[in-house]
Amino acid sequence: MNGAQPALFPEPVGDDLPEDTCGKTSPYTGLLGEYFFQYWLLREMGLKSQRIDGSFDYGVEVGSRYLRVEVKSTHTEDRHRYCFSASRVREENVVDRQRVRRSTALTPEDCDIIALVAHDLEKIAFCLPPGDSSKVIARSVFLDQNNGRRTWEYCLRRLLDSERR
Repeated sequence: MNGAQPALFPEPVGDDLPEDTCGKTSPYTGLLGEYFFQYWLLREMGLKSQRIDGSFDYGVEVGSRYLRVEVKSTHTEDRHRYCFSASRVREENVVDRQRVRRSTALTPEDCDIIALVAHDLEKIAFCLPPGDSSKVIARSVFLDQNNGRRTWEYCLRRLLDSERR
């Protein structure tokens, strides 16, 4: 093989990031969540997903419906709960050598379902776009053995019910 091998993970942006490979500021945190989502979806639901580079993370075909899925992940726990940022960076600028981002909450126009991944538990839950910029989930919700399947099916039912109206 000629030259260097392609990198599986992107290099961290900026030299001021901590060396933690799974910290909140690490590009690995999001990638790990996305890989776990794909693994879970195939293993538990028998569905394949397609990576989308654009306005949402993954496309999933369920019957005749194509779902847009946004994956959010965290590995830290704050007082028995997990906090996820259910927002999307809308604009990014560099001002005085500092990166400035403007984010807004995810809405049904951005995605159909949000996948929430708790890295340390290796568990997943799903919700519909909340319309606000944060989502807090109790640790006990992730510990429920069937929570991933139950919340996925709940979101599908809600989406199909809203289409019938």
